[in-house]
Amino acid sequence: MALITISGFPASGKSTRAHHISRFLSQRITEHGYSGPIAKVAVLSDHSLGLTRDCYNDSKSEKPARGALFTAVQRQLSPDTILIVDSLNYIKGFRYQMYCAAREMKLRTCTVYVIASPDQSREWNSTRDANNAYLQTTQVVSLFITAPLISPIVS
Repeated sequence: MALITISGFPASGKSTRAHHISRFLSQRITEHGYSGPIAKVAVLSDHSLGLTRDCYNDSKSEKPARGALFTAVQRQLSPDTILIVDSLNYIKGFRYQMYCAAREMKLRTCTVYVIASPDQSREWNSTRDANNAYLQTTQVVSLFITAPLISPIVS
C-alpha cells in the first residue's frame, strides 16, 4: 500500500519516529470498523537486518549494507502493507531507488525527515552505549551530505 522512508542525521531520533508512526498506523488498521486494504505495518531497519552502526563508517562497507537493505525492501513491498524503512537514507539516489521500486508496484510513497540539530544528534549519540553509537566521523560526513536539508525557517 505504501512505502515510508525515514531520513535524518545519525542519532536524530529516526527509530523513535518510525516506532511512533508504526504504532499509530497499526492501531488505526486494527480499529473496529476498519475495512481498508492495509493488512499490516512493517518496520525494516538496520537493526532488523542485523546491520551494525559501523557499516556506515566507510563507503566500502556501506555499499553492501545498502544493497542488503534495498533487497529486503523489494521483498517486503506489498499492496497490503505499509513498509517503514528506518535507516540513515541520507543518499538521495538511494531514496530514489526505493521510490522507483515502490512506484513500479503502484504503491504510494513518502519521506519523513526527522529534524534535529547536529549538536542535539551528537548529544543523543554520546549517551548511547558503544555498540549502538555512530562514530563521530560518520556524523560529520552525513552533516555535510545532508546540509541542504537544514535551512532556517523564516516566519
